[in-house]
Amino acid sequence: MDDEKKLLINQLIVEVSKLDEEALQQLFDITKDELYHLTMEYLNDKETRDRVLSLTYLKVVRRAKYFNSQTSDGFDWICQILKEISSRYQKKSFNAQEKKITNAKK
Repeated sequence: MDDEKKLLINQLIVEVSKLDEEALQQLFDITKDELYHLTMEYLNDKETRDRVLSLTYLKVVRRAKYFNSQTSDGFDWICQILKEISSRYQKKSFNAQEKKITNAKK
């Protein structure tokens, strides 16, 4: 990702922290494809990937006021949020599979 795009993402996150809906839409438009591809590395089914992506943007809005555009890379920051949410869904999926296996043995 080029420096100009990184700078724009940082600026948009700052605007999102002010609850600017247009900034959120722009942020979504310029990051959604790369973030969706990232979800494909962590999650198998499309429904879960879509849910995780939605939750990621919701959390971006909630956490934007804590983002420091002077010291942080906004895209990396968003990716970290996505990874945290994806990890929770992976654990849920694993636990559900474990229950099925355990119940099948009974």
